[in-house]
Amino acid sequence: QNQAFAIKLVRIKFLIQILQIMPNPPKVAVSVGSALLEEDMIMAVILGGVDIFRLQSAKFTLDEMVAYAKKVRTISAARNKPVEIMFDYSGAQTHLGEVTHSFTPKLGDNVRIVRAEKGGGKDELPLPVSSSDWDLLKEGERIYLADGAVQLRIYTKKGSELNATVEISAEEIKSKMEVNFPDSDIHFEPLGPRERAEFPELT
Repeated sequence: QNQAFAIKLVRIKFLIQILQIMPNPPKVAVSVGSALLEEDMIMAVILGGVDIFRLQSAKFTLDEMVAYAKKVRTISAARNKPVEIMFDYSGAQTHLGEVTHSFTPKLGDNVRIVRAEKGGGKDELPLPVSSSDWDLLKEGERIYLADGAVQLRIYTKKGSELNATVEISAEEIKSKMEVNFPDSDIHFEPLGPRERAEFPELT
């Protein structure tokens, strides 16, 4: 794993050197994952020229993010190379309910979406949203799963059931997948329950 990371680091450093030649070089950010937890790796990335460490709430708790930020601050100060730290919170999200049978749809397939916590059969996707949000979904609108890895388009809507056509399919559909509605008027609060609990001063 360290060898693979070292190869990536060389590539990143080469890219940074190219960017630094530009008249107004952009800042370079790195998303923190399992390969970037140890101090020697953090130091290598800082010396390589990274400007921003991005910590995602989907991967770490608040306490873990704070502890990591302190570690980065200590290492960057020792090397006299200041870096920025970004806390990335996903905010409120909508997810599929419990899918009875995971499946990978084909382009052009039809899937049934129901307003429920649990699906009732094959090719049925449960979508546990409020009745007011459900009413805002319209025929012709798109529904994205897993950041668009699967894209559906609604072609009929009747009561608490939608029928949609698969337009893009690059991932298996399974329970609790994140759902987005790029064409609808559904509004989500920028802060989810976790953010409200960890940062009450923002609510």
